[in-house]
Parts: sequence; structure tokens; C-alpha cells
Amino acid sequence: MFAAMSVSTSPLLHTPSCVRARPPSSESSRMLRRSGLASSSLSLGKRVSSASRLSAVSSPSSAHNYDEDSQDMAVGTNMMLDRRQILAAMPLSLGIAVTQTTQPVYAAEDKIPWGDVRKDLAKVISADANRGPTLLRLAWHSSGTYSPKTDVTGGSEKGTIRYAEELAHGANAGLSPAVNKWLAPIHKKYEKQGLQWADLITLGGVVGVAELGGPEIPWRAGRKDAASPDEVPPEGRLPAADKGSFEATNSHLRKEVFYRMGFNDRDIVALSGAHTLGRCHADASGYEGPWTSTPTKMTNGYFVLLEKAKWEPTEVPKTGNKQYNAGELMMLPSDIALTKDKKFAPIVHEYATNQDVFFTDFAKATSKLFELGTVDLYEVNFNA
Repeated sequence: MFAAMSVSTSPLLHTPSCVRARPPSSESSRMLRRSGLASSSLSLGKRVSSASRLSAVSSPSSAHNYDEDSQDMAVGTNMMLDRRQILAAMPLSLGIAVTQTTQPVYAAEDKIPWGDVRKDLAKVISADANRGPTLLRLAWHSSGTYSPKTDVTGGSEKGTIRYAEELAHGANAGLSPAVNKWLAPIHKKYEKQGLQWADLITLGGVVGVAELGGPEIPWRAGRKDAASPDEVPPEGRLPAADKGSFEATNSHLRKEVFYRMGFNDRDIVALSGAHTLGRCHADASGYEGPWTSTPTKMTNGYFVLLEKAKWEPTEVPKTGNKQYNAGELMMLPSDIALTKDKKFAPIVHEYATNQDVFFTDFAKATSKLFELGTVDLYEVNFNA
């Protein structure tokens, strides 16, 4: 989620183009009508029930090279091997035949009842669906500060967004209740069993998406909390909503934010799809309104509207910021900028016409985002 917005009440895997999309749903037609459009023949596609497990995370030592004229950033990645991967490789190095298995490896010492933790998070959202987008935004902002070439790397590993010092960052306006009122009781309940804030915050984003009809985001546990606010990253690492022009905004998204974290252009568009959930509040972000007419239901409607609605530049009365309105709906300058870029725009169109592809890419990119800078993660069993 982009730093300058407040989603209050709150970026890989390419699916073959032969996947057929469904005719437009009644829900998509309603969204188009609310934005001032007649019903469109554009397909929304059907949702996927699950996404592929992320197989690797870029190392903080990865070398990032980008060229705006190239199709995507080239990422030189040194893959991190955890203890399980090293042990798995040993029999092969000794010439011992092994049988591969797809069974996940769980931490034997893990005493956290992850199924119960997940159920408690789901209860938070069932009490008020508007909390789902907020939990996703909290997890996004906790993870999106990752900067591997700095002394304070940020990211989700330390769970520092729970500290008042990081919550006070302008981009995090409105997130305090999510930490102090919704998640704090859950953390206290399982603290003696070893539940870390960093895991709870990212899992909250996963559950927020799933409970609102989105894809299942691959998630692993094992993050370790910071001991003090000294590890809070500096302000200013999250995406800005406007850099004065579409060209400057897109350059900012690439060079200053997403390429820094090892994402490519496709990831950027996929992660921007989080805006299908939630809304902005002028008091918190300086912008006002929802992106879609269903802010508590995840679809590809954000991309449909980006392409089909007639967006008019509008000044936010309370702040004077420029946003784009279509009836009751809004888009940030950074949203509209995606449609003005020769590399971003085709991806926007692909997601607008095939929800399955969007959900798959969103799940994988978000899983990667939530794992940036982490070490020694392990699978969990939510059914135990």
C-alpha cells in the first residue's frame, strides 16, 4: 500500500493466456455504474483458491540493476540457504539416493497453536470487515520499509511497526488501533507460547486478504522481534502517492521503492492491486474515498476501473491534494500513473481481464514482500 494513503476502515507467476475469463459479474457492473459507466463486456475472471508457495527470498546482498528501457529489472540474487535446505542437500553430495517429498517441514520446537491464532485474527475481521484492509495495510507498511544496503534494514523481521516511533510516521497514520486494540490482545494471549509481533502482524495481512475473498498468501513463521525502538527504520521508505507528474511518480515507484526491494515491474502492478481493498481518509492521508464500490471484497475491480472509468482530476477540499474521481470513487495519482506507462499499462490490462492471473501474482508478490530480510522461517500447520 502506498505511504501517502490511509486505508483505514483501514509486489510473478504468469498464468498461460489460454485461461478463459468469465463474463462480467453483477458486482463488476455495479462498480462500473457507480463510477459513471454503463455495464462493460470486460471480463473479471474467476478467483483462485490458492497460490504457489514462494520458493526463495532475495538476500540482502542481492545486486540490483535496472534500466527503464528494459522490460524488467535484472536482479542478481544470492539465495539464502536455511538449515533445512543445507541438510536436504547433504545426501546428494554424499552420493546417497533420496526420495523427494512435497510434505512441508515444521519446526519441532514450535508451541504456538497457529490454527487458533488464525481463528482469532479472523474473529477480529468478522466483527468489522473494514478491519481487513487495515490489517493488510499494517503488514504491507511493516514489510515495505525493507532496504538491504542500510544499517537499519527494516522490513517485517523485527516487527518494529508496533512501536509508537514507527506508528508516528506520516504514512502510518490510522494504524495505531490495529496494533494496540486488535492485535495486542491476541499477542498477549499467545505470548508465553512464543508468538512474535512480527509474525502476528504479517499473518494479519494474510488473513485479512483471505477473509475478504482474496487468494491464500503463502506464509511462514519464524520472525524475531526487535528488543527496542532503536531498530525502527527511518521515515520515507514507503511509496508516495504523487511526485508531481506521472513520469516522476513511476520513476519513484521503480527506483526509490520497489527495485530497492528486488521487485520488478509486474510485481509493482500486482502489489498496487491491494488498492482493491479499503479507502482513503483525508484526515489521515490527505486523500478521500474508496477505490472501488466493494472496499471489503477483494476482486480485480481496481484494474477494471483504472481502464474503463472516466477519471477526472479533483482537488481534495480538506487538503488541496490532487486525486482522480469517477462518481463516488477515487484513484491516487500513483494509481493513474500505472496506465500512463508503456510497461505498466499492459499488465494493468492483463489483470483487468483475468482475475485468476491477478490473484496468483498478488499472492506470490505479497508473500515475497512479507519475507524480505527474514531468516530461518518455517512452515506452520494451521490445522493442527
